Amino acid sequence: MAERDVARFVVAPSGFGKTSLGLEYAASMFSFRGVHWLDCSSPCFLRDLDAGIIAKTLIARPAQLDLVVFDDVPFLADARSECFSHEIDALLEAGCEVLVTTTPAFGAIADAQRDCVIVGARDLLVDDCELSSSHVASVEGLRECDRVPAFLWGGQDGMREFLRGMRLGEMPSEMRAPVFVMEALQVGSFDDLSAVSGGVRADARRFISEHYPYVGVDLADETFEAHGFDVAQVMEGLGESIDSLGRVATPSARDALSAKVACMLAARGMGPRACEIMQIACARKRRISWILQQQWHLFDSGCVRPLQELFESLGSRSTGLDASMVAAASGRLFVLGEKERASSVARCALGMRGISSTDALMCALVALDAGGESARSAALETLGNIAAGKVEVLANDALAGRIAVSAIALHKGDVAAACRALRNAGVDTHVLRTATVYCATLLRRVSRRANGEDFAMVLSASRALVDRMVDSTEEATVCEAILVAAVVESRVNVLHTSARHRASDAFSAGLAEQRRGRTRPSLVPAQMPLSDCAMQSPRPAVIPEMRVNIFGGMEVTIGGVAVDPHLFAKQRTKTLLAVLVLFRGKEIARPELLRIMWPDATPERATNNFYSLWCRLRRALGAEHDEDCPYLVRHRASVMVDTRYVKSDVDEFDALCRTLLFDEPNARAWLAVFEKMEGSFSCDLLPSETENAFIAAMRLKYRARRIDAYVSAALRLVDAGEADTALWFAEVAADACPGREDAAFALMRAQAASGQRIQAMETYRLCAKHLAEELGIDPGDRMREMYCELLNGKEPMQKVGRMKLLGDGSLFA
Repeated sequence: MAERDVARFVVAPSGFGKTSLGLEYAASMFSFRGVHWLDCSSPCFLRDLDAGIIAKTLIARPAQLDLVVFDDVPFLADARSECFSHEIDALLEAGCEVLVTTTPAFGAIADAQRDCVIVGARDLLVDDCELSSSHVASVEGLRECDRVPAFLWGGQDGMREFLRGMRLGEMPSEMRAPVFVMEALQVGSFDDLSAVSGGVRADARRFISEHYPYVGVDLADETFEAHGFDVAQVMEGLGESIDSLGRVATPSARDALSAKVACMLAARGMGPRACEIMQIACARKRRISWILQQQWHLFDSGCVRPLQELFESLGSRSTGLDASMVAAASGRLFVLGEKERASSVARCALGMRGISSTDALMCALVALDAGGESARSAALETLGNIAAGKVEVLANDALAGRIAVSAIALHKGDVAAACRALRNAGVDTHVLRTATVYCATLLRRVSRRANGEDFAMVLSASRALVDRMVDSTEEATVCEAILVAAVVESRVNVLHTSARHRASDAFSAGLAEQRRGRTRPSLVPAQMPLSDCAMQSPRPAVIPEMRVNIFGGMEVTIGGVAVDPHLFAKQRTKTLLAVLVLFRGKEIARPELLRIMWPDATPERATNNFYSLWCRLRRALGAEHDEDCPYLVRHRASVMVDTRYVKSDVDEFDALCRTLLFDEPNARAWLAVFEKMEGSFSCDLLPSETENAFIAAMRLKYRARRIDAYVSAALRLVDAGEADTALWFAEVAADACPGREDAAFALMRAQAASGQRIQAMETYRLCAKHLAEELGIDPGDRMREMYCELLNGKEPMQKVGRMKLLGDGSLFA
């Protein structure tokens, strides 16, 4: 307000209310009279800026001119920045006020202005006075990083627009890596950034502090305390550029950066967030190595369910998994209360090479608890070897042998013998986790059935384990909490400090919540790695092939039998299957699929829609309830179709196009290809889908690919002396795309080679007319040369250069 005779620049990210500020200023000061608003995101702005006509046009208008708002100015190179500055100066000299809004990445345009006022992101943060007059419930303790207008007033739409701005690159590329790390860690110091991403220059720190206050950078203390985005939001805002983040921050790819962040979160006790980052951001191989490194640390800290879901995100392939990972998964499932699945996974681990005796003991106990007859038989054999001392790698752990003897006796129904086996058992750390969970299970079983002496023996062993844990670990662990809970249930006191007792109670409560989370009906069960481990209905020995045709409409057959079209009455169901088929068996990242299917929905709404639609598609393909659907594969972070069992007309179409592009010309064979193409592929992809942008784009792509193949076939057939057959391809290509010069040229050559000289000249005339009227250009040199040859009565039979595929896969012209 104090300097209205100079340009005002409002520089802030999306979601800070730049446009709202401009609107309020225009309304308050001018009541929108004499205000001219320019949407600079339109390409017309750059066109008029290059022409130098913006100020001239506005000033020449007879209407009143008091304020010009340049909203959302894009990147301007140095030359354009100078031109923009001249336009602003011209408007100011004419007595008009100028307001410019832009993002920090493009804020350097203000440097070209001799004198200006800059309103930054910090100026736009919501203050206490504004909060007190709004509907925000409480302002006490509200940090600066939480005071972005979009966070407080924008609702879901505002947050979506904010994240969209991050995703579309309104942040300079060199800032994206440190901002990603700070938002992922949420709280830390600049030393943390140095450890993870190589540090941040002082000027970059100042830039982030000035323009991105939601990161919460404190330059004096060299710390940060970022706004509490969840992992999905961080990945939505910065995930699409995570490949470049990896290159900026470290010499390795994105996985290294994400894994370092996840390791730091795990060390800070933020295991669930660490697992979520690994699941969304990292490739399968990196997830495997990270799980091997972190699995027992996270398990001890109570992060059981998130770690198990990260393991399940690895998919159904056993490649890269070793016995220790599978054994640990069986233990987690057992602790989560999913004993049948735990037993099945344990049996698989027992059959894997290189399983350690510690893991073998744990898996044998799990398989013995709830496995089938064959699983119990294998478990008893393993326990018998441990009890007989045949396994030496346990470092003569006496407790391991006693547990094996006790478990065998308990399986036989001899509770007293199972209790006596643990009498005066020594305590070693090799099997501490296994021993605590087993003793907790045994204690619950015998507390009401065993006599006092037997119960006392189990209780004595249990308390000795608790004491050993207290002595060996500074903080309580989840296994300790499980055993303490069993002892307390037996109405026996545990000699615990109050802090240790509170920690055990917290672990017990957290574990109970994680168990409930795994059994909520609204959650779709994740697919387990090692498909033979999952407790599912057995697959048929031979899975019938499913064929999906999407050209001209959707038709689905399984084993040659058509699927009832009424099962695909919902358009979304057809669209989802078509998208999966068009990806040709490649994994589709879950966020990408959600954007394809529901581009305007919130992440939460899109996720709910996906679960519902996925279940509907599975039912349409014959899967009921928990029955496995062999045609669809859903991992934790991606989906795909299994191309071993799913074939489509898209594959057939591509094969026919390759024939016309690369095979040796054969008039008879290619005429059959032409009839097949026209009979099955002349219609568009999935015509019933009229709203999905991805399907529309693929429709144009395949339409163009068909014409490319026809044009190539026509030219190659002419070169091979098969002009009559070439005419079939060329005429369809030219009719389908009147504006394609290459199609018109192919038709001219085929007509000329067939002796249709007049028709060839008419083709040239029609093409030249179309190009002139639609694009304002003339035909290319080769068409003009052919036309001149036709006028002079020559026969234009020159061969056209083309790309040909050699036997070794290389190309030559």
